[in-house]
Amino acid sequence: MKTEGEPKHRGVYEKTPGSGVWWIRWHDAQGRRHREKIGSKSVAIKVAEKRRVAVRENQKLPELRPRIVPFGEIAADALAYSEKHKRDYRTDRSRMRRLLGWWKDRPADSLTPEEIEDRLNSVAQWTDSTRNRMRALLLLTHKLANRHGKVKENPARLFPARPERAVRQGFIDDAQYTRLIQIRPPLWLRAMLALGYTYGWRAGELIGLRVRQLDLAAGTVRLEPGTTKNGEGRTIRLTSGCFELLRACMLEKQPGDFVFTRPDGRAVHAYRYDWEHLCARAGLGRFVCENCQAQGPVTSATGRACRSCTEARQLGVYRYEGILFHDLRRSAVRNLERAGVPRSFAMKVTGHKTEAVYRRYAICSEQDMAEAIGRLERFKLKSENEGAPASTAGIGIPAKMM
Repeated sequence: MKTEGEPKHRGVYEKTPGSGVWWIRWHDAQGRRHREKIGSKSVAIKVAEKRRVAVRENQKLPELRPRIVPFGEIAADALAYSEKHKRDYRTDRSRMRRLLGWWKDRPADSLTPEEIEDRLNSVAQWTDSTRNRMRALLLLTHKLANRHGKVKENPARLFPARPERAVRQGFIDDAQYTRLIQIRPPLWLRAMLALGYTYGWRAGELIGLRVRQLDLAAGTVRLEPGTTKNGEGRTIRLTSGCFELLRACMLEKQPGDFVFTRPDGRAVHAYRYDWEHLCARAGLGRFVCENCQAQGPVTSATGRACRSCTEARQLGVYRYEGILFHDLRRSAVRNLERAGVPRSFAMKVTGHKTEAVYRRYAICSEQDMAEAIGRLERFKLKSENEGAPASTAGIGIPAKMM
């Protein structure tokens, strides 16, 4: 409280007399009144004078009421960054729709790690890898927002990613490849199928292929630096089958046109619908109702009512189960290994940057294992016929030492 003879300081007051907590009151250049809770009286006097000087000199004043930034705003910033810097922008956009459905109008700073984890775990059909990709998108979104001063914390980093143990080990053998061809897929899908099975190239690398990247005189195709996953370009020589398919895809096209186009001339950007229905027709995949797990029609499964639960369906209700286009990449690596192609050259063809990652794709299939056991049995039979014990034959132990 003010004592006798103490000077009065304009705009400095005790809101609750005797509390010892002092406030200041001042007006900005637009005449708007502001109040701030300061603390001790001496500090309040100094801050009040500082605010009046700042108003007179037109200095930048502190943001007393921070703007509430909704999650939708930082999501838009993240998508803009993804479109400019990432090859899988369409995937990010699809995943962001789900996040916006949850938190579009929520203040971005109000999200907690517990709430995010509960939301990601609430979708039962998501795999661990899908949850990790959604978490990664949230990490990027809040990281960019923190860099721009829109949020203070990154809640997605405060809960761990799930271990991804279910690593796919799918292969496509020659018989299955022939079944896919016999379905007579459209030309663009037939060419992508051949290139994927022969060279192990990713679908994203093939879809963006332009006519100018093919040299029919030399029989080569070139992937430009920056268009591949590892950022490096590569050039390979075409087999006769791939050459004929690509030449048919290039007919009457300009150098800047896409190689893979639909019959009406539109560039192919999404291939999964056509791929899944091709595999279903070949008996290498199926559509399953997410509600009752009943198998759906082989073709045009999406958008229909399930015959078992007779529930009205929307697009995407039927889940696809079967071989993936990426299984062609694993199959190509296995074929290169079987053919005895030097690993250093095979890695240049497939685009693997490290041998450790390449070895993950060079997984033995059941057929490879059966062939290895067959060789072992033939070796043991030959050893027994020659009169030496099978357990020691061929390993360099003289008979007299046994």
